Amino acid sequence: MKFKIVLLICFVVVGLQTANSLIAKDWKLFEETSIRSRISGSIEKRHIFQTVSGKIYKVIDYVYLYEYEYNPEVIVLKNGSLYKLVIEGFDEPLLCKCLNEETTSSGESNKQYPDSFESFIVNKFTGLDQGNIYK
Repeated sequence: MKFKIVLLICFVVVGLQTANSLIAKDWKLFEETSIRSRISGSIEKRHIFQTVSGKIYKVIDYVYLYEYEYNPEVIVLKNGSLYKLVIEGFDEPLLCKCLNEETTSSGESNKQYPDSFESFIVNKFTGLDQGNIYK
């Protein structure tokens, strides 16, 4: 009986390791860049990051991190329409969607917010942190 339990545990562990390695193989390098501004405070689901390359990513996974980094380097991995941000100094990668992805792999337009725009405040403005993106 003990042998069957040990054997079952071994199969489960090997199966999980194999599944994780298969899942990891689907992630392809999308870009190596850095975050456009400082990161200060809590990172949760729906947090938005903008990279120096101009891409805007929204966290879609349930996470709670408290970080402080200034223009950290980031490696962006892609798997279909999902992106994984591996940010320098963070304990874990972030699962994201790209909000301004221009086209899909088939060439069709996939821009999620065609009426959105980015602007800058020219005068003194209090109450909000510089570099934040608001939707």
